[in-house]
Amino acid sequence: MPVIKYPTEEVFRQYVGIDFNHGSTDCYGLICRVYSEVFGITLTDYARPDNWWEHDDIYNLYMDNYANEGFRLVDIVRIQDLEVGDLILMAIQSTVPCHAGIYIGEGKILHHFYGRKSSIENYCRIWKNTTTGVIRHKDLIIDKPVKKMELTEDARIKSFILLQQERSRARGNNHQ
Repeated sequence: MPVIKYPTEEVFRQYVGIDFNHGSTDCYGLICRVYSEVFGITLTDYARPDNWWEHDDIYNLYMDNYANEGFRLVDIVRIQDLEVGDLILMAIQSTVPCHAGIYIGEGKILHHFYGRKSSIENYCRIWKNTTTGVIRHKDLIIDKPVKKMELTEDARIKSFILLQQERSRARGNNHQ
């Protein structure tokens, strides 16, 4: 499994503004395209009959297929637990997940909502309130950037004092 470079929001901007066409350029079509072009993972492009979410006893696009495509459900308690590439499943005016977005970091999703152009939006309000689950692909490994911690002047001084105390103790133990 190759490790891919952390994609910035700019990488995902090329997928914004696509016209909606159910069964091809819809939310699942966008997911397939991004997974292929950005992450190098090919997903099956399942047929999506009109209003399939109204017949969940017969067909449930996301729940019927996620495991076969290499995804697993993940337990997300806080938004900080989301990882770039996670799929956020949503049930909007439905009893089953009928919409999905790709988490792209910084609290944002790339998605293609019914009847609208594809967009990047903050993961809040309607999207959070309708989320039914999050799935993560087993082969998606992203080299995460290391965040620099900015310490306040007081924190730097405390860290320095603790380090000096540790060194002093270590020297004291070496002389005995």
